[in-house]
Amino acid sequence: MGGPPRSVHRAPRGPLLVALGVATLLAVAALTGSPDATSDGSLPPPPPLPLRATDPARVTELRASGITVDGGWEPMVVFGDVDPWSLVRPGQGVAAWVEALPQLRFGEDEATRTWFVEDAVVLRQPADCYHVARVVRSVGVALPEPAGETIADVLSSWLEPRYFTPVPTPVGPGPCSTTDRSQWGFAIEQAQPRPCASPVREVVCFTVAKWRSDAGARDIWTSAHLAFDATSGAPLQDSDLHPQLDVVALRVLVADALCAHGGTCTDVRWRSGQIVPQLDRIVVELSPGEGADPVHGSLRVDVPRTLLPVTG
Repeated sequence: MGGPPRSVHRAPRGPLLVALGVATLLAVAALTGSPDATSDGSLPPPPPLPLRATDPARVTELRASGITVDGGWEPMVVFGDVDPWSLVRPGQGVAAWVEALPQLRFGEDEATRTWFVEDAVVLRQPADCYHVARVVRSVGVALPEPAGETIADVLSSWLEPRYFTPVPTPVGPGPCSTTDRSQWGFAIEQAQPRPCASPVREVVCFTVAKWRSDAGARDIWTSAHLAFDATSGAPLQDSDLHPQLDVVALRVLVADALCAHGGTCTDVRWRSGQIVPQLDRIVVELSPGEGADPVHGSLRVDVPRTLLPVTG
């Protein structure tokens, strides 16, 4: 995004609390200790854990039909062209992220042609076991009323509650003083436009995410991919994203694809904010722990619209 901002509908999140504890935490498998540095002193990103065995015959069948499973959206995009893991140094952890994380992001998103503002603050040592925090203070969407204001309010409400509130030290083995967890601890919020399209209406989409680590090299995030009517700003439900879409049957189809590709076969975690509409397909985006092991990366399932189950 770049260029001067136009008038936007801005949704503030209220005064920032700097005296911070730890907020509502996501479930994460805690791994302690520092990863091994490479020859140049940088630290590689933690590799995803292997999924279970795939079903090659079923994978081939799914791909022939047009259904694919790949790695999904990742929150590192907030750094732009910078690889955040290349900034990490032994003994310093994620300290360099304080300068690398953007605060005010604004302009016209090239992919979505939507003007958007994200105003954030980046904090050092915000709480016990945390080295860096990025907190989104407000977002703005430059669409005619009522769409811009409505969408901005929804995006801001999704980012509540803040990561840090007066609650106990994060979960995980050992205190920060003995495992040096604080050099790896971070909590990052972000919001951005997301390319999308619909054959039946004008839509705009945004991704909002919370990304954190408090116990070592691995991290976890949760994201929501939200679709809105471009004229009214009304949030669109999953059933609104394709004529007569049978959401239950779609979830069965996606679960089958995940199982064939080595994801969970029995316990996919469904919620709102997992579907991104495109002209020729529906994209189902699953955060870590929703379609695979909790510390595995995100997964993306593409389903052609011609294969989408419908009611009636």
